[in-house]
Amino acid sequence: MDNTDVIIIGNDFTKTGVAETKDYVVHALCTRGACSFVYNDRKYDFRKDNLLIIREHQLMRYIMPRHDFEVMVLYIHLPFIENITPDINFGIRSTLLLLENPILRLTKKEVACSLDDMNAIVGRVEDKRHAFRSQAIGFSCLQFFLDIFNFEHRIYGPSHVSRHSSRLIRDFIELLRNGDYKAHRDVTYYADKLFITAKYLSDVCRVVTGHPANYWINHFAKVDIRLQLRSQRMTVLEISEMFHFSSPAHFTRYVLSQFGKTPTAIREH
Repeated sequence: MDNTDVIIIGNDFTKTGVAETKDYVVHALCTRGACSFVYNDRKYDFRKDNLLIIREHQLMRYIMPRHDFEVMVLYIHLPFIENITPDINFGIRSTLLLLENPILRLTKKEVACSLDDMNAIVGRVEDKRHAFRSQAIGFSCLQFFLDIFNFEHRIYGPSHVSRHSSRLIRDFIELLRNGDYKAHRDVTYYADKLFITAKYLSDVCRVVTGHPANYWINHFAKVDIRLQLRSQRMTVLEISEMFHFSSPAHFTRYVLSQFGKTPTAIREH
């Protein structure tokens, strides 16, 4: 991938949820008006002075911008983000906070800071003659990410998580992102992989994120199941087999327990 592909610049959501940006994270700053959308079956109002950061933007549906809506959007390639983000305790907490709520409500000063950061990134992307363009883009993005951590510090409070706990949760989430939840939805499996007890993993998860380990296992499973059901590419039987359920009936019971709806109802919604 060359430098041009690392950042995709936009002023609307037309590239959201498409194959071209599948491995990108949306960073959008609303500068005027408002836009509503449904994400992971929850309705959000994205308004002026809000910053939207969303990885699973394939789950954004019913995007309805108001007539006066204006937005600055940067689609940033996920491997690039992971490569330049420092190994600091707030990184994994930020990731999980944004999974819970992808919208940050900024102060006027933070909006100005975000605009400066995003314009700096655009400037670096467009400066194709810079001898160290890739590094310059990376440093500009890093400044933006550190400012985002600072916004979250104000909104959610300081993080008192040790480096050990942060790395443990990072490794746990990495297993989930690799798709282990398709076959394994019990905490013991992940604890064994991380050489700790299931209780310790859940306790650390609760301290770092406010939720126990099984919450995040089910979160990743639910996101994927919803995507598969709505894609219409596979039958319910094929999806149940993909997630290693013993039978379609077992799959239906799991979906009912997690969504309060049957697989067919989710598919038809």
